[in-house]
Amino acid sequence: MKIVSQNSILFTKPLRKLPKQIIYKAYKPIIDIEDDSVFPRLIPGFSYKMADTKTGQVLGEMIAAPVVKYNRKNEFYPEELPYVSFFIHLIKTFSQGEGFGTKLIELAKRESVNYGCEGRVHLISSRIFDRNNPPHIFYKKNGFISNSQEMNDYLDNCIKSGTKLDVYSDKADNLNMYLPVNCL
Repeated sequence: MKIVSQNSILFTKPLRKLPKQIIYKAYKPIIDIEDDSVFPRLIPGFSYKMADTKTGQVLGEMIAAPVVKYNRKNEFYPEELPYVSFFIHLIKTFSQGEGFGTKLIELAKRESVNYGCEGRVHLISSRIFDRNNPPHIFYKKNGFISNSQEMNDYLDNCIKSGTKLDVYSDKADNLNMYLPVNCL
């Protein structure tokens, strides 16, 4: 296998076995709000789509980008200012419980290293796509933490007891989460 460019790989030998899923990457700008501004800006981002190699069906998508954070509010990495992190704008899968979301997070970890983010990955966990099943617990199971120790403890208790998030509490609202740098 030979890498042709950052976004593509040229296979110079036949594949012995085709994988069950492939992930392909395309340029997709992301609208972001700078740390100390109310004006949105476009940042260069990417759409990563996972597809089934037998059917061609799209199984999931991640929209993400490396970003420089200057935030004085310490929303993500509280000990570091400024820092570069790989920001997951969106993860969407079309079938839960199949491991597709976890595979996209693993890809984000690798892309974080490739883009010089040193393993930093952050996101805002939101219930915008599924009001009754926020993804906070999924992200916590995949190693993400919040700057709120109370929230981390609450999510750990949900995981330990097998209970869902209380969707009627403020705990189900948007939650800033990040992977600790030493998790790779």
